[in-house]
Amino acid sequence: MSASCHARARIVKGRGRGVDARRGWQAGCPGQRHRLTHERNTMTDADWIAAESGPRTLRAWAMRGDDPVETRSLDRREGFEATLAQLLSGWPQVPVIACGMRDPPRDGIDAATRRVPCPALPLPLVTVPEGADGRSLRMVAGITQADPPDLICGDETRLAGLLLAAPDFDGVVCLPGHHTRWVRVSAGEICHVQTVMTSDILQALSQETALRFSLLGQDNAFDETAFDEALDLSLSRPHAAWGRLFRLRVEAMTENANPGHVAGWLAGLVIGLDLGASRAMWLGQKVLILGADALAPHYHRALDRQGVGPLKGDATAATLAGLSEAWRKVRQMN
Repeated sequence: MSASCHARARIVKGRGRGVDARRGWQAGCPGQRHRLTHERNTMTDADWIAAESGPRTLRAWAMRGDDPVETRSLDRREGFEATLAQLLSGWPQVPVIACGMRDPPRDGIDAATRRVPCPALPLPLVTVPEGADGRSLRMVAGITQADPPDLICGDETRLAGLLLAAPDFDGVVCLPGHHTRWVRVSAGEICHVQTVMTSDILQALSQETALRFSLLGQDNAFDETAFDEALDLSLSRPHAAWGRLFRLRVEAMTENANPGHVAGWLAGLVIGLDLGASRAMWLGQKVLILGADALAPHYHRALDRQGVGPLKGDATAATLAGLSEAWRKVRQMN
């Protein structure tokens, strides 16, 4: 089996419970300090670079064929081109294939050349005239939805990678990340999209409100029982969920509720509201969770609790599979 086939086989993991649901959702929120991380192997003979531009973080992989030989990530403090140039410093002057958004607010819309419903493959590429610090730069085009209005900018590449590994997949893909995106996929097409700002809401509540004082000292002792109780409340009585938020702060002050209990309740309330809003997408469907984010285990637990039994996928493997397929198309054209 080729390296490409091995990579594709790793994308879908099945229904096992290997995900550690004890990790707090906050572990997935990028830190406030500027950071550059590396995972080194060997840089010799890298022939292209894969990159993913998120709202808060830029990731890049120096690639030899389908295999990454070095990985870097950098918090976004400047524009896309400036951050990418810093991230790629010292790497070979080889072509870059990227997915995601360049610079908000309009770049995602302007670069979106397809509209739902549309085939997941092939991935159309847009050439960026400015390049990437002297390297040629092509970006995967995003996807828009007219009614209701929505946008995919980055996740289309993960979906393409998923369908390379599982071309017959028919169901809903849940993509937790900076936003949570629910995507209906059938017959190799992206049929419908619904995006919920779950992670942004959790981050705002935990860092910008009085609840931040109740989360201090959390040491991954995530309270799953509290999560389950909050999830059930949000799904059955969503109007009561919002009224429960400030009580978490009061309980921490008067009843010594520990940070793990507060984190469990907060995550359960917000994810429950997400599932309630997206019920028409996942109810009665095969669901696959494709996310490396720390929220993914909680979505798995939440959907499992509703009797869905979701499949699990590897978001990074799917991203690299999609970008590798786009790179192969570029080489075929040259």
